[in-house]
Amino acid sequence: MKVIILLLLAVFSFGSVHAQFDSPTTTTSGNLLNSNEINTSTRRTAPSLSKRNYNFYKRPEQATLDEKEEKVDISENEGFIEPEIDFNPKYAQKPGNERKMSEEYKQNQYLGDFKTKSGEIKIICRDHQAVDGDLVRVYQDGEVVADKIYLEARYKTIYMKLKEGFNKIEVEALNQGQSGPNTAQFQVLDESGNVITSNEWNLATGYKASFIVVKTP
Repeated sequence: MKVIILLLLAVFSFGSVHAQFDSPTTTTSGNLLNSNEINTSTRRTAPSLSKRNYNFYKRPEQATLDEKEEKVDISENEGFIEPEIDFNPKYAQKPGNERKMSEEYKQNQYLGDFKTKSGEIKIICRDHQAVDGDLVRVYQDGEVVADKIYLEARYKTIYMKLKEGFNKIEVEALNQGQSGPNTAQFQVLDESGNVITSNEWNLATGYKASFIVVKTP
């Protein structure tokens, strides 16, 4: 009887051991990480080339400077601005090349008489040839109104009050510059800027050019 019981126990034990080897072992533990639960916050992805990246610095477009050039019209300047300069002045000429003094310059010149209602006139004058140091003195009715004027390429201005009737204006050549004669271009203008007369003088030293301005009521 004991033998039968031992055989049954042996068979039962053998079957239990066999079942343990055939059954797969599965273990779950809270310490093991689930592959599906891995934190992907540190993953790096390549930037997309099809989308514009607004985080990169964008060079500003080259600015264009809109410069407005101011044009100056010197055609209406009454001669106060001389646009051209004579770079061959008489005083720079070689000795022996000076113009010979003509007898026509060794006399006074009368340039005419003119009428105006203006109470004041403006005389502008300049050396219209090469600037060589010409000096003049201006008189009104025998009185000196400008003792010494150095004639340059730009115009010099003299203002004169007129009395009723005749006003005699004289310009005396104080010298002949470097090569003579004393040369000048001048204009006489009324209060409104209208030209009363425009002329020139060519004088030897000591001679005068004169004109009369008649102020009418």
